[in-house]
Amino acid sequence: MRILFVTNLFPREARGGAERLVEALACASVHAGHEVHVLSTTSRRMSGVEISKRDGLTVHRYCPQLPYHLLEDAAQPLWKRVRWHVQDVLSARVSHDVRRAVENIDAHVIFSHNMRGMGLSLTRALRQEGAQWVHTLHDVQLLYPSGLHWMVPIHGVQRLWQSSMVMRPYQFAVRHLFGEPDVVIGPTAYIVDAHKAMGMFERSRAIVLENPLAHVPQGRRVQSHTPPRFLFVGQLESHKGADVLIEALNRLHAQVEVTIVGSGSRQDELMERAITLPDSVKVSFLGNVSHEEVLRMMIEHDVLVFPSLVAENCPGVLLEARSVGLPVIASDVGGVAEFVDVHALVPPGEPRALAQRMWQITERLAQTSPQPALTADAYVRRLLALVS
Repeated sequence: MRILFVTNLFPREARGGAERLVEALACASVHAGHEVHVLSTTSRRMSGVEISKRDGLTVHRYCPQLPYHLLEDAAQPLWKRVRWHVQDVLSARVSHDVRRAVENIDAHVIFSHNMRGMGLSLTRALRQEGAQWVHTLHDVQLLYPSGLHWMVPIHGVQRLWQSSMVMRPYQFAVRHLFGEPDVVIGPTAYIVDAHKAMGMFERSRAIVLENPLAHVPQGRRVQSHTPPRFLFVGQLESHKGADVLIEALNRLHAQVEVTIVGSGSRQDELMERAITLPDSVKVSFLGNVSHEEVLRMMIEHDVLVFPSLVAENCPGVLLEARSVGLPVIASDVGGVAEFVDVHALVPPGEPRALAQRMWQITERLAQTSPQPALTADAYVRRLLALVS
């Protein structure tokens, strides 16, 4: 079978778990004996479509006709971001080279993932191929221009992006231009229902199928530590809630060790605030580390803290923690409640509640049984069964 994966980012030009997941699924499809192509973007200014081969994959990359590449969005002013979104959604056509690349691949089945920043008119080219089209929902970027649905009071630019003045025309345009894939997959009921509530994918077959792990951890957490060791893994940006964690630690009257993995624009500020924490709290900032190192640290810590302030779909870090038996304290946002015990959930943006839950868990650290994770190979078999 000839398979085409469509994704806005793909390693080695990537930044999140969705791209790692697509890479794992593409490689698993190769291992299953299929001819696999990937259509993605590049930040390099170029014309046409660049083709490369690696790990049995044929990767097709192009530079979208937009003011800047998706990987460059963090540094852009508001006016430029608005222009970028308008062009991404309303661009009348994809380039002739991209359309010809899709036609030449002539896929039997198309698996699309995050497509923001590829030009929404690309979906028209996918529909015209006549192949089975399966789209996977990773987040709310088809519903909110910023890709974030804040679950706490917001101000400034974030409030503008989430205002009805922006959201209604954006959702109207996306709903009518994206079209109806044959199958829509969401790893949580939350993400499927959120899109259905906005009138999207009314004629598509909707399926809830939990994401697999790109890399299944080897080993399990075997012991608790004194003092307890807490782990945070994520971007050091406002929406991931690291500042809420620091404030909770300021209220936590217990001896604990906290490891913070990740980087971002808030890192320097968070490190300065950590200096003022009580002497009983020891915080280590490690910056970005390899994925293998993150999995190793999960085995060596007692609790994962996930204090996100935005609606989350299916965070890979929660699946990884579950697979090694690492207990979790998480914000009750989006689809998180479908993976985390209700007693481990806290309201988003409330450091007092987070501190209380951290204190409670230090009083009764217990062994949590690991739960088997769905592998990429098994997931691909289920995908292909949907379109066979």
